[in-house]
Amino acid sequence: MNTLKNSKFFILELLERNLHRANGTVLSNISYRNLQGLIGEIRDEFRKGNNERLDTKSVIAVRCFRKNREEAMREYNLKIQAEHSPLTVEALDDLIRTTITSNQRLGPNAVRARLFAQGHRVQRWRVRESMLRVDPGGAALRAAPAMQRRTYTVAGPNSIWHIDGNHKLIRWKMVIHGGIDGFSRMMVFLHASANNRKETVLEHFLAATTLYGVPSRIRVDHGGENNDICVIMELIRGPGRGSAIRGRSVHNQRIERSWVDLWNGATNLYYDLFHFMEQRGSLDSDNIAQLWALHYVFLPRFNKELQLFRDQWNNHGLRTAHHETPLQLFVGGTLDLSNARLTAMQDMFASSVDNGAAAQSVFENQGWDGDYVIQVPEIPCPLDQEALSQLQQTVDPLAESDELGIDIYLTVMDFISEYSLNDQP
Repeated sequence: MNTLKNSKFFILELLERNLHRANGTVLSNISYRNLQGLIGEIRDEFRKGNNERLDTKSVIAVRCFRKNREEAMREYNLKIQAEHSPLTVEALDDLIRTTITSNQRLGPNAVRARLFAQGHRVQRWRVRESMLRVDPGGAALRAAPAMQRRTYTVAGPNSIWHIDGNHKLIRWKMVIHGGIDGFSRMMVFLHASANNRKETVLEHFLAATTLYGVPSRIRVDHGGENNDICVIMELIRGPGRGSAIRGRSVHNQRIERSWVDLWNGATNLYYDLFHFMEQRGSLDSDNIAQLWALHYVFLPRFNKELQLFRDQWNNHGLRTAHHETPLQLFVGGTLDLSNARLTAMQDMFASSVDNGAAAQSVFENQGWDGDYVIQVPEIPCPLDQEALSQLQQTVDPLAESDELGIDIYLTVMDFISEYSLNDQP
């Protein structure tokens, strides 16, 4: 499969991306060129299919991104400069004020990860002090005690993906679909849609497998929107081995826990915003035209926020993993287990893949239906094609807004009202 054939170069792309970001800051130019050459050698081995010769080179590369990276850099004559972004107190406060906007639930680690994703390397203590200056009320709000949880272990990256839907915005016909790798806690996809169809979930799942490879197993609930990805997994990995594990949502630990962080990091802002719009009379959740305008403006804005949250999440240090990030855990775990006898690892590093699944038996024996699907009705567009094209040329939903997008929404509603008046006979 082309998906699996391309995914084995994903790790090298991530390494190169991190190296490019570190060039001139964490790594000197000489060290950068040395590691670039090492990655080139690993890529050549991949193309030749010499997986057994990757052990030494993979370990050298991954050690530069793990907890003992300082020792590895000294051992391989790599210089550490460890320079942080030269931001003044005022500049840092402005950056953090822009990052948290009106969302007081973003903590110091989340803010620091967002700054890092934007290219700013800032010490943890500076972020904490700045947030106390910028938003002291938010610091008090986040001071609640954390719940103690059991340890959760997984064999390796792509051993299991946890997939679920989040319906916090279902009142406004928006559904969030997400997937997270059980080993590294890296978010493989996160997207908001105007429907809860199984075709939508399958589209996001296939896009994620193109980037990260096909997992060995997935865990989902009994919702009918998950039927297609369960069938795909049974076809690729084979039936009777737990390729698609279905159960109660409370047992889907990784993704269910991430919804709490997503609520604090993004969803609560739009939940409160939409309620505010209803209270001031500019939004009615039963009005088709207003819901369509809401989706036109806020779905792209919300998905942009979800992408920022996903980048932040994948780059934030995990306290229970020696402050390594999900991205580092995924890359490091993949290289460490490159020759392990794990289904997902063998597929990622193999030059060819044998599906080995009995497709006919899967289709004959699958008995899942859509009885448990949470229905999200389609919202018809109140404009004809010509008017829609004119609106798309006139109003950019991602344009800068001092009112969190409410002014853009009102502009779209004015356009729809004017169209309706002109369209009357």
